[in-house]
This record gives sequence, C-alpha cells and structure tokens, in this order.
Amino acid sequence: MENKFILILSLILAIAMIMVPASAANDNKDLTQGQPFLDVWEALTSGLSDLQDNIDAEEAARIAADDTLQDNIDAEEAARIAADDTLQDNIDAEEAARIAADDTLQDNIDAEEAARIAADDTLQDNIDAEEAARIAADDTLQDNIDAEEAARIAADDTLQDNIDAEEAARIAADDTLQDNIDAEEAARIAADDTLQDNIDGMDDGRSVKVFTGTLLNPGDTATHTLYTQSNHDSSYLELLVLVHDGNSNTNRLYHHGEYAWYREWTNPPTKQVLGTPIDTSTGRYKVDTIASGNDIQVKVEQLASFPGSTNGHYTIIAKWIP
Repeated sequence: MENKFILILSLILAIAMIMVPASAANDNKDLTQGQPFLDVWEALTSGLSDLQDNIDAEEAARIAADDTLQDNIDAEEAARIAADDTLQDNIDAEEAARIAADDTLQDNIDAEEAARIAADDTLQDNIDAEEAARIAADDTLQDNIDAEEAARIAADDTLQDNIDAEEAARIAADDTLQDNIDAEEAARIAADDTLQDNIDGMDDGRSVKVFTGTLLNPGDTATHTLYTQSNHDSSYLELLVLVHDGNSNTNRLYHHGEYAWYREWTNPPTKQVLGTPIDTSTGRYKVDTIASGNDIQVKVEQLASFPGSTNGHYTIIAKWIP
C-alpha cells in the first residue's frame, strides 16, 4: 500500500513540474508562478489523507469481514465434519443392517429352496402315483366299455328280434282288426238297412233320424243336431242309443230316455226329463240331449277316465214330435 502511495505522489510531482514555466525556474524572478503547484500539492495531500483514511477503514472492515468469514468457514467445516461423521455412522449402521438382512434373506431363500425341492419331490411322487392310478383306471374303463359294447350288441340283437316279432304280430293283428272292421261295417250296413226298413214302416206322426259313427279314443265326443225348437212352443224327444267297443266284448252301452223341450217366450230352450232314463253301461260312455242356441242336439261321449274305452261304435235313433 505504501509503494502505491509513493508512486502516486511521484506522478503528481511530475505533473506539477510540467505545469511550472521554465523561465520562472531559471530566473527566480516571479515565484508567484509556482503558486498553482502549491495549491495542487495541498489539495492532493488533503485528498491523499482522506483516501488513506478510507483505505484504512476499508482494510479494517475487510479484516473484520475476513475474520467473520473465517469463523463461518470454520463453523461450517466443523458442522460438515460432524454431519459427515453422523452420515458415516448411518452408512455403517445401514451397511451392517443390510448385511444382516441379506444374511437373513439368504437363509430364507435357502430354506424356501429346500422346501420347494421337497415339495417338488412330493408333487412328482403324487403325479407318478396319479399316472399309475389313471392308467389302471383307464384299463378298467376300457374293459367295462368293451363288456358294455358286447352286452349292448347282444341286447340290440335281442331287441331287433323282438321288434321283428312284434312287427309280425302287429301286422297279423292289424289284418285281423281290418277283417273285423270290414265285418262290423257290413253288419252295421245290414242292420241300418233293416232299421231303416223298420222306421219306414212306422207312421205315428213322429220325425225320426238315425246317426252312426265311431269314437276312436278316450275323451272323444260326437254331437248331432236334431231340430230347432221354436219359441212359445214345446216338443217331445225319445232317444235310443247303442254303443259297443270294437276292441272289447264287454264295453257296451244301452240308453233309452224320453225328454221334453220347451221355450217360454223367446228364452233359450229348457229341458225336462220325462222319467228316469234306462242307462245300462259296462264301459265308460255317456249320452245326453243338449241345446246349442235354439238347436236341440244329441251328444254321445267316450269318457277319458280310467278304465277308458276305445273304438266305440254307436247308433243313435232319435224320434220327436215338434
């Protein structure tokens, strides 16, 4: 700092020498011409003194700040050293914990490996045993299938023989049935002709209708319209119904009944039974007279309840006086 000050002072003196005229220096006659130099020198001296004070103050401030900075650096260094020591302790502790955990993990892996090896051995033994059992069961199943196949072939042969025998029996029975139907048809035609001849010989003022038919299945019904009942009028009706089962010698019906039908004003027809009808039946049959609107009808039914009748041939003779 002192060398810098001397250098600055020398520079100022050199400038002052340049500013003093040469003649004043040689003649020494007019010393007042050196007054500007003195003024400059005084100003420079005063400015240099202030500058030195500022430099000294700045130096002291820098020294104090450097001391503070060094204290902070020393404190930070100590804190970092302590933190590094703590970090190293934590690293050492974590390393030890990891080593212990790795040892435990390796022990667990070794134990799991041993358990898996043992379980795999057991599984393989079970697979081998299951394979042997399945092979034996498959052999037994195949034997059973072969035996069942042979039994089914034999049973199918027997069934086919039975079907053939049943077919032959049914063909023969159907032929017999058709013969019986043809004979019954011829007998019915002859009987109807005889009946019609007898009816033609009757002349008592009554209207007569004859109906024939067959009820094939249990539950079948047949309805025939006789006449229309007029309003403000009445009629007398006599029914004779014969039914027999074409497939049985015992299922038969004989029905004989007398009825009156009348209409009051324009009301629907009303039936009145004149005495108890004779209704002799050895099968499941039913006969009745009904009204459908104003039409008077006769209805014959082959009941569906057990024991039912089938193939019921019927003849209806209806006589009425309007």
